Amino acid sequence: FPYLDRAPAAIKPLVVGFLGGLTTFSTLTVTVANSIARGKTLSGIGLISSQMIVGVGFAVVGYISTISLF
Repeated sequence: FPYLDRAPAAIKPLVVGFLGGLTTFSTLTVTVANSIARGKTLSGIGLISSQMIVGVGFAVVGYISTISLF
């Protein structure tokens, strides 16, 4: 990304985190689609549900940690 070299230092971790999140989400999407295509619908629903629960849980932990630090 040629424009990332000229971005402020605070923006770089956000861009890298966002792009990392996109790759993780796309991997999850392919895994769920494969599960459903193989007839394992409950497994696909379980994957989506667990990802959302864990993601929200870590977001809450991150928020609480940030508030307590600052």
